Amino acid sequence: MYWLKNHKWLVIAAIIIAGPGLVLATTLPNLSALTGAGTASTDLVIIADIDAVADKKQTIAEHAIAIAANFADNAITGSDVTAATDSAEGVVELATDAETATGTATDRVTTPANITSLAHITISSTDILSNKTLIDDSNVVHAEEVFVRVRNTSGGTLTAGTAVYASGYNVGQDLVEVDKADADDPAKMPALGLIEADISNNASGHVTLSGDVADFNTSTFTVLDELYVSTTAGVLTATRPTAAGTEVQKIAIVTRDHGSFGLVEVFGAGRANDIPNTFATDFDLNADLTASATAEIDMALTDSTAGEGIVLPQHATVCPASTVAGQICLEVDADILHISDGTALRPYLPAGAFSSDILVGVTGATTIQTNAVDSAEITSGAVDEDHLAATLTFDDGDLLDFGTFVTSNSEGIMMPAHATDCSTATAEAQLCWEEDANAFFVGDGSAALRISPGGVQTLWLPADEWKPATTNGATALAQTETTALRPDIIHLGFAAAADDFAQMAVAFSPAWDLGTVTFQVYWAHSGGSTFNVDWALECVAVTNDGTIDVVYGTPVVVEDVGGTTEDLYITPESGAVTCGGTPADGKITFFQIYRDTSGDDLDVDADLIGVKILFTTDSAL
Repeated sequence: MYWLKNHKWLVIAAIIIAGPGLVLATTLPNLSALTGAGTASTDLVIIADIDAVADKKQTIAEHAIAIAANFADNAITGSDVTAATDSAEGVVELATDAETATGTATDRVTTPANITSLAHITISSTDILSNKTLIDDSNVVHAEEVFVRVRNTSGGTLTAGTAVYASGYNVGQDLVEVDKADADDPAKMPALGLIEADISNNASGHVTLSGDVADFNTSTFTVLDELYVSTTAGVLTATRPTAAGTEVQKIAIVTRDHGSFGLVEVFGAGRANDIPNTFATDFDLNADLTASATAEIDMALTDSTAGEGIVLPQHATVCPASTVAGQICLEVDADILHISDGTALRPYLPAGAFSSDILVGVTGATTIQTNAVDSAEITSGAVDEDHLAATLTFDDGDLLDFGTFVTSNSEGIMMPAHATDCSTATAEAQLCWEEDANAFFVGDGSAALRISPGGVQTLWLPADEWKPATTNGATALAQTETTALRPDIIHLGFAAAADDFAQMAVAFSPAWDLGTVTFQVYWAHSGGSTFNVDWALECVAVTNDGTIDVVYGTPVVVEDVGGTTEDLYITPESGAVTCGGTPADGKITFFQIYRDTSGDDLDVDADLIGVKILFTTDSAL
């Protein structure tokens, strides 16, 4: 049986009272004719004016009968009243609970005998209508709460808002027994509803099936939070349970958050109402199954029998193109598993698809068998630095042949590289490229030997390597002190009055490409009022048994500007200098430097500290 509580409407559209044409609800002080034992001023009466036979067939209109709080189920029945006449007025007392219980309601008088049921009934906000059966499909019930009376046999007090399940039936009390619901115990789910108000152990109370549950602590939630039965017995949670095997039941929504006067609306009582976290049997899924970033499909409890596991999507001949990352398809005829990387499907061969040349272990690791690999079986990118964990060893007579390469930037061998230090590459013939030094090292068994690559190299020729020319020679080598025990200036002096010359000779390394050279002059001066200086360099190559009495090649001039005594000045790099003769390996190259006074204006000696020759090599030094 269910109870409807707290005002609103109960409309029983099929119930008819045939007889009165006018019905008025009033209390006893307004009547003078009513007498009889047990009457009281609070008893509710109905006055019916019966004028014609037709009146007996009319229906009492909405709001026509008001029922007091002490209305009992058997207050009006056909056997308790006497017959009425067409013209008589009747007064009916509605008996109190006490009168009904003692049978003292004997003062009912002259009421229509054909009253068989009640039509439209209005009840106050505190009245309870009980033990009424609603049998017509047009009945409408509007109430703030629908609850069922239950018996608490949990062993302790069940407080308001506790989620409970039907744990049994109490025959003596004729009530359902309840205990705390628990989402991780299927035997204690689903929840029947929420406790309306505290119920002591072995006492009776109400469980709300639908509607409001009020006056308990909801301060841990916020308004409109949807509440689930949690994995803590009896407790509600705003977080959906996600553990495997946990039952999922959304049971209420928060309409007021408060520490003492919280309010929730119950709407999901008596049934599970969400997809379970695990399934106990097979099921068909006709829609996308989308998991959150941290969700998983857990099949840890399977034991890999023929009837367990996941059957992948399959295609007989070719898997359709897919750009959905992680999508899987098995191509049955080729026995190839395809997995999309977000751009296209990538093939992954299962163990059975490999030949005997490649062994696939149970962990997925592959082992290449002896003589199994030739040039057609390794494709670009198949082996990288993260997947080659072994030493590649060649026997005497073996050859790593790159003869068919066309020397493009995607062919050849990439040498081991180190950003800063190749000094540990000491194994004999071990190779290492040191990036910051732009240098190549080869181990000799005890050390890493630096082998400089081809390119621009420099040759430093200090002042003491130069000799004043016999004719118009520069001032002899001098050493000028700046400050005691600080660097001295070792220099050759080139006068301002006329061109002065100095010479020296170099035997270049065979690595020189025999082309042009450039130069920079390092110089200083000791005074002066104007400071432009022009330096010129020329050279000539002389071979074995060739005459040294030859003319230098065309000189190249570079200009610089001084200005401060004892400062070091470095000219810009000159243009290309072509040496006279024909440079060749084994030849000696004579250099002559001079101050070209025809174009400068420094009015004191220009002091040569040294010359840096820049040349290009076409092989390692």
